[in-house]
Amino acid sequence: TYRYTDANGCSSSTTDVFTIIPKADKVNIYPNPASDGKLTIVVSPELVGGKAVAFNSAGQKVAEWIIGSRYSTYQFKWAAGFYLIDFRWEDTRVIKKLIITR
Repeated sequence: TYRYTDANGCSSSTTDVFTIIPKADKVNIYPNPASDGKLTIVVSPELVGGKAVAFNSAGQKVAEWIIGSRYSTYQFKWAAGFYLIDFRWEDTRVIKKLIITR
């Protein structure tokens, strides 16, 4: 909550909710587990332009896409389960686990 008073003595306040994303291995996925397949992926600048490849628990590729920006929201229709997402660009590679619950 932010409160302020201007030079004329008028006061007001506002409240906003923020999500703090901890810095981690160049990639953050949240929420994780994702209850409905909707999630946000935040990557470090050096991964933008690279590729993301997702695999299910059987090792089958279920998706592949180009990382177009640092912050992206996705709605995956995959079944509930455990997935690995492999993020790559040049010499940088990060593998993240994702759990989808339904």
